[in-house]
Amino acid sequence: GYSALGANTDETWSRKTSAGTAVMMMDASITARRNRLINGRMRVCQRTAMPVADNVYALDGMRVVAETATTGYVVSQELSDLPTSGSRGAVKLAVGASNNTKAGIFLPVIGSDMWDLRGSVASLQFALKVSNARIGDVRVALLQWTSTEDAISGDPIANWQAGTSTAITYTTWTSINTPANISPTTSWVTYTLENQSVSASATNLAVLIWNHDITTTAGDYMLITDIQIEKGAVCTAIEARPLAAVENDCLSWLQSFGGINFAIECFGATSSTTVADCGPLIRTRMRSSPTISLTATDWAVVEAGSPVTLTTFAQLSTYVTKTGLWSQATVAAGLTSDRPVFLCNKSAATTQLLLSAEP
Repeated sequence: GYSALGANTDETWSRKTSAGTAVMMMDASITARRNRLINGRMRVCQRTAMPVADNVYALDGMRVVAETATTGYVVSQELSDLPTSGSRGAVKLAVGASNNTKAGIFLPVIGSDMWDLRGSVASLQFALKVSNARIGDVRVALLQWTSTEDAISGDPIANWQAGTSTAITYTTWTSINTPANISPTTSWVTYTLENQSVSASATNLAVLIWNHDITTTAGDYMLITDIQIEKGAVCTAIEARPLAAVENDCLSWLQSFGGINFAIECFGATSSTTVADCGPLIRTRMRSSPTISLTATDWAVVEAGSPVTLTTFAQLSTYVTKTGLWSQATVAAGLTSDRPVFLCNKSAATTQLLLSAEP
């Protein structure tokens, strides 16, 4: 049989045989998933156009929250300036034209991925550097939510507060720790927050990392990666999951179509001279029934080689589940009833159709 030696996720297992013991040893952390964030290493970024608003998703699994929307920040994925022996990606959050304002990143954990942490302790770690000492006050909060599970789409920040002496306030979220300045540097440093008690009533967790400084210049930036929330009183090594596994997790929250000139995304059939039903669009099971977002005029229905620009595109609510979604494309005119068609983007490589089940 097998017996466990140890009490944590780093248990060692030995197999006992009639000839003796220890014919096989295994570290359980090799097979057990530890990091509760789906993209904490910032390697996946399905969106080709980054947002310029408050409380919106950018890189997969990560929202940007900002005191000043539109001009308060510029967000992107960083693939060059990375920690030694660290992740292959990072998020770059730069100060926008409206400098001297606060902004940060917010990464939620869905209830099913943190349920075993309720009434237990968790630890958080992340790697961070800043471009200039003007960003001299960066803070982190490990947040918990005790309201309806996964109903967490609202802005987590209630008030950013004026100046730096007053702590920001949250909406329904509460901070497990008391955020304080981590005193960032212009070199990569790993910061840890350990042995944090999670409420037995918690239904979601999240990490919030933000620039609290208000003496910045446009273009100053933070780089952040290797964010890990795990069970236990101490931080362990960053979990190095295969990229394919991370991408699959991200696809359960967001699926993008397009991004390539004239990409064919799904097939369908016309039901009139102005309407075509297309689908299914979902590649793999999503965490909840998704919603569609796209700019209709960037897409076309193609019948017999002739593209006809869309006027509207909407999901058919009766045919939307976690595993399948059918949609209805409408054009002004030009289709033939009962003919096969396909949906494609018209030209721009940045044009995307997004299916979002992001919490």
